[in-house]
Amino acid sequence: MSNRISIDPTEFRNVRSGQKTLGVRVYDDYSTAYDNNWDSIPDDDLDVIEKVLECDNKEIQAIMDFVKEEKKGIDVDGTYYDWDEIKEVFQVAMKLSAKKKGEIYDLVHHVIKECRIEIQKNYMTGVDPKQADKIDYQIAQLEIPLAQKVMKLLDKTYDNS
Repeated sequence: MSNRISIDPTEFRNVRSGQKTLGVRVYDDYSTAYDNNWDSIPDDDLDVIEKVLECDNKEIQAIMDFVKEEKKGIDVDGTYYDWDEIKEVFQVAMKLSAKKKGEIYDLVHHVIKECRIEIQKNYMTGVDPKQADKIDYQIAQLEIPLAQKVMKLLDKTYDNS
């Protein structure tokens, strides 16, 4: 069973309004998806694949996950690329994903810190200092498992093969 994966860089045009947007159609033998939120379309096909990998569309990501899991090639605008030709693009995209994970972790840490400050300011005035320290410590202990769960949700395993 083949299941050929295709990516078509596309200019979308609203027939009624004439409004044009840029993006990509991604499809295989079983599903099709599109993203029309691109500012520009790269000239290089490998850059198109990289941009597709950064896309937030879950259907597109499912197709691209299938490519990675099965080590499949991709047809980009009529040109076929074997897995060996595109695997480095997937590796680079996953490193960028790790950067995004770090940014999300920093955001989680910042939000928890803001919450701790807000609780201290609004709910711990007049509370016994020992009790306030205990409450603050318990709140701080929530950060580690919360951050771990967020990271686990974001984590996808991509090997280097």
